[in-house]
Amino acid sequence: MIKRLTKSLSLAVGVPAILFCQDATAVVQNALKAMGAENLKTVEYSAASGANFAVGQAVRPDAPWPRFDFKAFQRELDLDSITMHQKMTVTRTDVRGGGLPERGEQTAEQYLDASSAWPLQANFWLVPYGFLRGALANHATVQTKVVRGTKYSVVTFKVQNKYPMNGYINQQTNLLDRVETWLDNHVVLGDASLEGIYKDYKDFNGLKFPAKVLHRMDGFPSLEYSVAEVKANGTVNTRPPQRAGGTGNAGGGVKVEKISDGVYYLTGTSHHSVAVEFKDHVVVVDGPLSEARSLAVMDKVKKLIPNKPIKYLVNTHQHFDHANGIRAYAAEGAVIITQEINKPYYEKKFAHPRTLAPDRLSTMKKKAVFETVKEKKVLTDGNRSLELHLLKGSNHNDGMLIAYLPNEKVLVEADVYTPEAPNGAPANPPMQTTVNLVDNLKRLNLDVDKILALHGPGVATATDLYRAAGITAGTK
Repeated sequence: MIKRLTKSLSLAVGVPAILFCQDATAVVQNALKAMGAENLKTVEYSAASGANFAVGQAVRPDAPWPRFDFKAFQRELDLDSITMHQKMTVTRTDVRGGGLPERGEQTAEQYLDASSAWPLQANFWLVPYGFLRGALANHATVQTKVVRGTKYSVVTFKVQNKYPMNGYINQQTNLLDRVETWLDNHVVLGDASLEGIYKDYKDFNGLKFPAKVLHRMDGFPSLEYSVAEVKANGTVNTRPPQRAGGTGNAGGGVKVEKISDGVYYLTGTSHHSVAVEFKDHVVVVDGPLSEARSLAVMDKVKKLIPNKPIKYLVNTHQHFDHANGIRAYAAEGAVIITQEINKPYYEKKFAHPRTLAPDRLSTMKKKAVFETVKEKKVLTDGNRSLELHLLKGSNHNDGMLIAYLPNEKVLVEADVYTPEAPNGAPANPPMQTTVNLVDNLKRLNLDVDKILALHGPGVATATDLYRAAGITAGTK
């Protein structure tokens, strides 16, 4: 009797769930019909104007991502094969903050498919038609919500049974007004919100498409554009000519150059770190890119300097490519030294959930420990000193730290001066950040011989720096 009752209850509970899925299918099909997209296979569209924003490159922690205006923007999607091709050409708008290009214009091209990393692939599912097709294929559910007085059918499903998607279909118009999801690779941010907001739908030869599109990442604009042209069911080219190989230096590939006794330059394909040995511990300057990269650097440091713990990790600034690895050091027990404007930001962001991609720090349930620098901090064991100084007046970041070894006359810096490749010519006119670095070295009265830039081909000299700043020998 008990077994029979249990079975009956299970069946009774299952019926509403099935109806819920059926309701979602009807809601999605009505939206596709209202948008003229019932038989849509491919779509191409371009922007009349708009901008891309350099996520993770803000001039200070509480500032929006820097803006780069479009000179051109095109997308093409194949909805059946779940593929997309995007091409854009941008010019710099905000002079402050990171991101490329630093000058002039730059063209970037991306191809993605269902096997692409989620932060890239999410751009396909954020497109209204991608979302609606995904809802039909992934057992969506639906519920009614009222947001700012507007009644929505909120359709929910997961891509790959992992990544949540929510779409807000206006019950009055049957049009998709907003899509939201979360990203899994932003180590600083944790489960990072990404949303697409769609306004002013217009008819493009029978296909309704939002004329105004805004994407927001962690609450700040990351992409915005006004649509100029839309083509439905044409021939698209969404397959890359060939797949790019390799993973850069996200993990291994740590090369070592000994600068002097106890000072090591740990280089990779694009980002570098520096290890400094003290009497009973080690200090590492910069933890870029990812947990994997930091683990590889830490492993190398332990082999170079055995039996001494990494006590401090110096975070040069909060840009994501230079901060995404610092949590790995915190998990190993290192204290994170950062400029004082960054501590509240890191403490807030480090507390965010990390359900999509748990890292070592979240799995260990440890709390990162921070020490801050206002304008200057000196780490010393009585013999060796490492000075940390705040750069003032730099366009790149308001909390930028440089590290200086006075005994060795070695400077460690990130982003403000990148040595040119062999046989390369310095920028003309010089970069503001490079000139500003020279001004700060004069202000701080630092006698520099070698420069360990955290980007670039290798060790540079003070002469190289001054040449890049447009200063000839004898006038520095």
